[in-house]
Amino acid sequence: INAILMEQKVALTSVDYQTVSTCVMALLVYIYPMEYVYPVVPLLPTSMPHAETLLQTPAPFLIGVPASFFHPRRRVECPRDVTLVDLDSGEIKFAPDMQSLPQFPEQAVTTLKESLTQVATSILFIASEIGRAV
Repeated sequence: INAILMEQKVALTSVDYQTVSTCVMALLVYIYPMEYVYPVVPLLPTSMPHAETLLQTPAPFLIGVPASFFHPRRRVECPRDVTLVDLDSGEIKFAPDMQSLPQFPEQAVTTLKESLTQVATSILFIASEIGRAV
């Protein structure tokens, strides 16, 4: 969230397309009431020719990228000025200029974690109810 608020280039990646696109859109909700005015691509299509050029744009962005996009056979690497968040492993590769970003106040972090836990619990409950109904 800090990187988005500081107008950095951010890419999220996962093997699960739905997870990537949902997380991209969720980040926009978390910064409310502020509005993200830069390009947002919930899921970068791997079949689009030269899609990697979108990651090289000079403007800040928030892009969801399938993990297969960075497969060694494709020979596509994430640019150094992009913060890459791997949703599957939880690993974050920060862009070099991200090292000096301010940290969130502890109270805000605690509130955010509590809210996210409540949302995750609700989602799991709904999913289990749907599973029982099917």
